[in-house]
Amino acid sequence: VQTVPAIKNAGVWANCPLAFTADDFKFFDQDLCLITHANLYSTCKYGKIYVVEIRFRFDKSSRNFAFGRYIRTRVKIFCPVDASFHVVHRARLLEVLPKLPLGAVCGKKGNVRYFTGSDVVEIMRQACIEAYPADHYLRVNINRLVTHSNRVTAAVCLFLGGASNDKNFHKLRWALCSVPTYLRDTFSNISTVMQKTIAGVF
Repeated sequence: VQTVPAIKNAGVWANCPLAFTADDFKFFDQDLCLITHANLYSTCKYGKIYVVEIRFRFDKSSRNFAFGRYIRTRVKIFCPVDASFHVVHRARLLEVLPKLPLGAVCGKKGNVRYFTGSDVVEIMRQACIEAYPADHYLRVNINRLVTHSNRVTAAVCLFLGGASNDKNFHKLRWALCSVPTYLRDTFSNISTVMQKTIAGVF
């Protein structure tokens, strides 16, 4: 498991896993009462999870181990609360040990395998194959689907939803100057690319 470097600035977090663990996610109801992970499924079943608080770990940002709070949205596919619930609940079903990163599968013999960027790319490309015909723009350029595509997609969705660059910066933990760059590169050929991308959707 990759860990936080044992440097002075890391403080108490030195040698902790770099990836998210279950302790990094706290859930609350609409009255901001804490919901234990053991009660997550039953609480979610009745739609009572309202807020998730996420502790961001050690990355290239200068704001390591900062907390962010996110409120449930109406559209589940873009809901941070719903997504966080599924990540934590999945780990509980797979019996991932509390201090291990959530992106892990524990075998019956005690061996642990972690999800990697290659796993994510494989799933993304398989989803593309199942969703679009062979002559679709995304299928033709399927090798361009990489893990970073998720971050750019998130930036575009937030932008199209009316979010300012400041909000993009906060939610995706990028340097503020990076957001316009990604959007500019994405929208530079939007007139032709968009038409090819949505072909076959409707």
